[in-house]
Amino acid sequence: MDKKTIRHFHLFCGLGGGALGFNRGSARVGNTEVKFQYLGGIDVDPGAIADFQRLTGTPGTVLDMFSRDQYTAFHGHEPPSYWIRS
Repeated sequence: MDKKTIRHFHLFCGLGGGALGFNRGSARVGNTEVKFQYLGGIDVDPGAIADFQRLTGTPGTVLDMFSRDQYTAFHGHEPPSYWIRS
């Protein structure tokens, strides 16, 4: 049996439910068996990333994918001083 690993990374990872589901999955085609390995994730919510790291044991990054103009247009005000953008 040929064993392979597929590494995955999630944008907007939230609490990590998708990551846990991927890691529990597996696939077999012919002589090839595949397992999944999570590399990390990005989310705008610091609380979600804290839970994500606790649940998955994998590092996450707090990052807003909006530009400053997009943030202002969406929220109707300038971002806070701690805001980090891509």
